[in-house]
Amino acid sequence: MRMKIITLLLTTVTLSLFGQVTTVIKSDENGKLLKYDPDTSKTKNDTQKALKSVKPENRDVSLIKLIATPEKYNGQTIQIMGYLSLDFEGRAIYLHKEDYDHGLGSNGFWVEFSPNLEKKKKMESYDKKYVIIIGTFNSGPSGHMGYYPGSLTNITRLDLWRNKE
Repeated sequence: MRMKIITLLLTTVTLSLFGQVTTVIKSDENGKLLKYDPDTSKTKNDTQKALKSVKPENRDVSLIKLIATPEKYNGQTIQIMGYLSLDFEGRAIYLHKEDYDHGLGSNGFWVEFSPNLEKKKKMESYDKKYVIIIGTFNSGPSGHMGYYPGSLTNITRLDLWRNKE
């Protein structure tokens, strides 16, 4: 009984410190403590599959590099991080939140998620947040009225990028 009370307290502390469940500590029927991460356990295999599709040199491509040399990545599967907007006619990933706030489309890229990913994820929970994505990069005018200098299509990974605060 004492072990279950401690487990409950640890779970409560995790919830209050981070504002969302990031780690749940449970005990099994023998009282042994178990660690469970609900964010990664469901999507860990999907993320690993998506990462396998990315060449090592195309992991963590800087949006600055992508803006400066889009031809280098054209047609390739890449992984990037940025500020995501899922606005109607403005689904894009930006270098910074401020680029979105000020409508700087040249500092962003249109995004199109795979239908499978959109079924699995609550898309609204990623809107107006920093994220990490994997998709196929296409250079050239994209999005609503060609507003963006390129696009990421067939996006197979979408995860929140967490601050270390």
